[in-house]
Amino acid sequence: MWSAPIGFKAAATRFSKATLTITVAAVAGDKASMMKAIKTTAASCKAYHIVYRLK
Repeated sequence: MWSAPIGFKAAATRFSKATLTITVAAVAGDKASMMKAIKTTAASCKAYHIVYRLK
């Protein structure tokens, strides 16, 4: 994350937007949209960890 702060910030922004989408869908009671948003959030997490996880 320190060696690529712009990419890290972009990944954090994608994650934040994805989690907000879950909340919006949950409040609306839209289970299908919520499940789709959960999958998107999980993909965002996975992409982040592939690039920025300490090895």
